Amino acid sequence: MMITILDPALLNYNSYAQRYETSLSFDGHAVKIIAYYSQEGIKDEVNRALSEKVLRVLNLNEAVLTFCSAQLLATKNESWLEDEQAPFNEAQFKRAFHLYQIEYYLNEEITLFYQVGDLFWGHSVVVGLNSDYTFKYATLEG
Repeated sequence: MMITILDPALLNYNSYAQRYETSLSFDGHAVKIIAYYSQEGIKDEVNRALSEKVLRVLNLNEAVLTFCSAQLLATKNESWLEDEQAPFNEAQFKRAFHLYQIEYYLNEEITLFYQVGDLFWGHSVVVGLNSDYTFKYATLEG
């Protein structure tokens, strides 16, 4: 059974950028979805395929946050604390993360973008996933 979580009416193909674009609400925040396709396809098929991929990523969100914590929490506490600021624990660190964009590439790799408030002084956290949804990296950007 296929599950559609994206609104087909919001799925648009950008021929110049060769990608589909849409959005959804997750955890109370808007999430932009970008999926690169070399050509425009049948909208219903693309919507179903993207819905399945997005649902899989959203179901991984807690694992992604745990991965980010393992990769970046020590960095936050060692180098990014304000004067007199107490170190963050894992729960506090994870609460700051809000997914705002998911990008799917032609090679099937996925990039997730998280806003993290002032954890890293306005920088975003970017997480790379392989085509099999295993973690590649978590890094700061911006």
